Amino acid sequence: MPLIPVYAEEQLGASVVWSGTALLINTGVTSITSPAIGWINDKVGAARLLAPASLFLPVVYVCLGPLPLISFITPSKTQVMVALALLGASIPMNSIPLLPIALKVYEIRNKSPAPPPVAKFLVAMFCCSFPTGLFIGSQVSGFIAPYVTFGWSTGALGLICCLQSILCVAYCYKLL
Repeated sequence: MPLIPVYAEEQLGASVVWSGTALLINTGVTSITSPAIGWINDKVGAARLLAPASLFLPVVYVCLGPLPLISFITPSKTQVMVALALLGASIPMNSIPLLPIALKVYEIRNKSPAPPPVAKFLVAMFCCSFPTGLFIGSQVSGFIAPYVTFGWSTGALGLICCLQSILCVAYCYKLL
């Protein structure tokens, strides 16, 4: 995310205002879709929501750059804007089910619900994971920017996320 303004300016000729608007749309979609995704999570269950969401997020990351191996997607302002909007929806689709799953995993492994201190610890870890990821991602982006194009970096992130998603969904379905 931190390299999107640089990428948009250098590769697409976009202005700083356009980049800010694109990131605003990303955040706005996250804010608008989160309550609906929470409702869906309550209705269908966390594990059932996580499986399709885990496949959707890597696809969005691969298309954000887009990964240079994908020749049918041409980098453009519209493509980046649509990918950022979809990313805004896919982040809560992946993060909202994780806390109920973490509490359920604890309950299955320990044969009892999580006591309040453990539940509070899991909530705290869940709440700090996204800002920590943003911090680490910003640092890594700064280091790799001179060596790797935006398409390859977002594509690699998408492929890593895909592997992580497959492992996470397999683990959750094994336990649940």
